[in-house]
Amino acid sequence: MNVEMVEADVRTSAQKIQAAANNVKGIDFSESISAITSALPGSTCGGAANKLKTELKNDLDGWVKAANNHHELTNNAADHIVAADVTSQQTGQKITQQVE
Repeated sequence: MNVEMVEADVRTSAQKIQAAANNVKGIDFSESISAITSALPGSTCGGAANKLKTELKNDLDGWVKAANNHHELTNNAADHIVAADVTSQQTGQKITQQVE
């Protein structure tokens, strides 16, 4: 079984990863969760809601950071595909010249 990695496809994937990260970056649950604490003053749910708000923000921020990193690594992989193709082509040309 062969796997063919096409540079344009890899770059498209990187763009989609970045778009997802950009979309998630704007998500903010803090106002909605603050409404829970306002609706239940003095309740133990208020503390849990605040903890949830913090954890959601941290998790989303971490996911965005990881997605941005994955975007960068995927673009780097596309660069390596191009470099490998160039090297392979040059090697093939040298072999052809030696055989002729």
